[in-house]
Amino acid sequence: MKLIIVTILLIFSFNNNYSIELTYLTNEADVTYTHLEDWEAEFLVILNRERKKKGKVALTQDYKLDTAAYFHSYQMASLNFCDHRDFDIRAEKYGFLAENVAYNYNSAIEYFEAWKNSSSHKKNMFGNYSVTGISFIRKTSIKIIKDKNVTKKEIVFDETYATQLFK
Repeated sequence: MKLIIVTILLIFSFNNNYSIELTYLTNEADVTYTHLEDWEAEFLVILNRERKKKGKVALTQDYKLDTAAYFHSYQMASLNFCDHRDFDIRAEKYGFLAENVAYNYNSAIEYFEAWKNSSSHKKNMFGNYSVTGISFIRKTSIKIIKDKNVTKKEIVFDETYATQLFK
């Protein structure tokens, strides 16, 4: 795959919200990485509602952990893996104690249900933590097909990656 153009848009606002979209244009397909902030907000509402039912404190989001979660989700998407790679190094750098990762569910509720149905992930979600960082990334590849005077776009793949950190 030959890299032609790399575009990175990174916007930070004064209240520490951020938006990142990365686009790679190649000779094979356009690959776009989109930060799904709406999924993150929805996921936290769902999780905190369920934590409250179990008598647990609500988790608050932490900008530093959100950033660490974002970069791990992005790394998984861009390098095509889903695991806890470099957990010890990242945990020491960002100060988190536990991590959930997952791949290719279609919504925040699907990620929640998948983690809830896994004993180790559920233990993290309902553990004695008070702070979290969450990130969902969508990786989409669209191939441009030019045939005579017609240009068509074909979706090659559309995947999501998630990381949740706890402390």
